[in-house]
Amino acid sequence: MRKSILAAGAVLVVAGLAFTGCSAGSGGNGGDSTKVLTVGMPNGPQQPNQNPLATGSASLSLGYAFVVYESLMQNNEIDPTEAPTPWLAESIEWNPEYTQATITPREGVKWSDGEDFTAEDIAFSIQLRKDNPELNIDFPDQYGDITVEDGKVVVNFTTGQYVNDVKLYRLLIVPEHIWKGEDAVTFSDDKMV
Repeated sequence: MRKSILAAGAVLVVAGLAFTGCSAGSGGNGGDSTKVLTVGMPNGPQQPNQNPLATGSASLSLGYAFVVYESLMQNNEIDPTEAPTPWLAESIEWNPEYTQATITPREGVKWSDGEDFTAEDIAFSIQLRKDNPELNIDFPDQYGDITVEDGKVVVNFTTGQYVNDVKLYRLLIVPEHIWKGEDAVTFSDDKMV
């Protein structure tokens, strides 16, 4: 009895969907319509801003910054205990207090415009966040000196970052050769590389 009721209900649902999809609608003019579908988003209307560092930019708000720009490492969010996968960084080594990270950039990487990716790009990207508090949501007032030594980036922190190491791994890196001289807060990065 229960199976027949469920089967009858399923048939009614399928039939209802089929009839709804086949209805002529209000115009019946072959699909041409002057009506506009407006889709509301909880984050409001977007401005054309591709800046992957600016918290209100369309690229971050809609998530495509993570498709265009790369991070230092990739993390498994399903199993956060799994070691991060090297991405733009070949490795990131921490001192025992987690107050200093040494980042080894991956060799042989090029930006999409053909320029070489370097340790200077990493240091520059982190320095932008240090110099512009409005871009630095992950490590507010926690960056110390940022230097390039022997092709590696050394990032010092004012406090231990044991619980924040993943935030460093996820930082998006921008090309110094394009961003140098730009105001990192207002730069809309219309030609993403």
